[in-house]
Amino acid sequence: MLPAWMIDQVRRKSDEQSERHIGDEDTTFNRDTPRPDNSDISDDDSDVLNCGGNAPSPPPAPDPMAEARAQQQLEDHRNEIAETNRIAEEKRAAEKLVKDTADFQGRVGGAKALAKDYGSSKLRTMGIDDNYGIMSAYENALNKAQGNIPNLDPSPGTYFGSDLWENTVGDIRTQNRNKITRGYESEVPVGFESTYIPDTADDQLIQSIINEQFGEANEYIDRAKARGTLNDVGYGTASRALGQQKAGAFERANQQGLGVLETGRQSLKDIDKQARQGLTNWDFGDQYDPSAWTGKIKSGAAAFTGGLEGKLRNAFGSTEFFDPEALIAKGGKTQGAVNPGATALQDAMSEEERRRTAGSVGAF
Repeated sequence: MLPAWMIDQVRRKSDEQSERHIGDEDTTFNRDTPRPDNSDISDDDSDVLNCGGNAPSPPPAPDPMAEARAQQQLEDHRNEIAETNRIAEEKRAAEKLVKDTADFQGRVGGAKALAKDYGSSKLRTMGIDDNYGIMSAYENALNKAQGNIPNLDPSPGTYFGSDLWENTVGDIRTQNRNKITRGYESEVPVGFESTYIPDTADDQLIQSIINEQFGEANEYIDRAKARGTLNDVGYGTASRALGQQKAGAFERANQQGLGVLETGRQSLKDIDKQARQGLTNWDFGDQYDPSAWTGKIKSGAAAFTGGLEGKLRNAFGSTEFFDPEALIAKGGKTQGAVNPGATALQDAMSEEERRRTAGSVGAF
């Protein structure tokens, strides 16, 4: 441990050096504290001992308590200086942070303003009125991008790239297309063609046509009975067979009718295809009225069903859903010969009946 008088001497020198630095914070930490050329403590001891010019007096006897207090005072003094330096350093750091933050915010604001000008320029190039909220959405995107910039980032402008504008425009375009599509599909949902032209659209017409041919076949059998070709047994057999054919006739007619209905549905789907092509190609400034397309579909369906009877009859053509000759033959087979000697006469009458009624179905 150093003697108390020597510690006191070192502390006084430290005080003098500290006083020279007070008020000069900028240099306190940028240069070494000046020290005398002979900084060794043994040299200081020599200077003190020789300051009187006479032979040095012997040092006082060591006082452990005094030396301990002096040592503590020296440590406290050093700590005070360190604390002063720390506070000064923190102050400089805080001042630098304020300056850097202001500079950063200025660069962010400048970059954001440039990005906003870019969006305004692109909107003018599109040549449309901003009735879609494009700039509002773009400004929201800019604000969001600004919030994602790390503090004091050296390149804040990179967060406001042109892709921000393109993505915003794409999103707004998609939103408007979806809105128009929803309006259209509320009237024209998936499978709409079977709603506008249902499977039952031809039921009454088919029933009318089948009943018409059924009546003609029944009259043919009646005439066969009236001329004696069929007796009661044969007539009953033929009539029952005719009734059994009716269900099959409806089945065949319905199958052909579905083919006719499908042609009408396809015409509606062709209109729908054009409408959806317009939805796919829609862009800002386009005028798209979903109701115009739904109107075309509805009027197309009405026109088709209005002329459906003619279409069905054309599709059926010369189709005969009943075969009265086969029914009479079946009845004759059941009854046996009415007059064994009159077979040739019956054949001649049957042939004459076929000749007379050829081409005049439904004219009775």
